[in-house]
Amino acid sequence: MSAVGGLQGAVNGFGK
Repeated sequence: MSAVGGLQGAVNGFGK
């Protein structure tokens, strides 16, 4: 997983 994937994961957690 690249840094972009981790960033999107954080955004997903924030949106949740």
